[in-house]
Amino acid sequence: MNEAFGWTLDQYIYFGAYPGAADLIDDEARWKNYIRNSIIIPSITKDILLLTKVNKPALLQQLFELGSHYSAQIVSFNSMLGQLTDAGNTTTLTSYLELLSQSGLLAGLQKYSGSMIHTKGTTPKFQVFNNALMTANLNLTFEQARRVLYPMRTVLLIILQNERILQRKNSKSCKNHL
Repeated sequence: MNEAFGWTLDQYIYFGAYPGAADLIDDEARWKNYIRNSIIIPSITKDILLLTKVNKPALLQQLFELGSHYSAQIVSFNSMLGQLTDAGNTTTLTSYLELLSQSGLLAGLQKYSGSMIHTKGTTPKFQVFNNALMTANLNLTFEQARRVLYPMRTVLLIILQNERILQRKNSKSCKNHL
């Protein structure tokens, strides 16, 4: 995004990486409107609701909103049941989260364990696929969020560094096996 649009890392963290919205960041209200009305709502209404039978579409929307608000956080489905209208049970929430994940909006990351027994039934960590999906619903401007998001930048840099190290180790490991 830096090469394409001249964005700083802070802008990338806040505005995400949807190129169609890149020209709108100078008018944040318009940018947020674009993200909601051109990406989030069509993804839910056209990609999910038109292609899959969903008994409680309002619950699906609420799950996305709550999950994107708590992105990068662990929230148990049982505690969410009290915050969602007509939530039903955790099985419904799990299936709706899977639909949101398949459409590229919101995933529920399970705790890593080498054993399938230990990962089944763990509380997922919500993660939006693009930060724009989270920040478009914030009541903070970029400048206000920048103060809050600054620690995220440090975490992102550490994650990127760790990914590079793992990629190097994996490529060396693959070469050793050949």
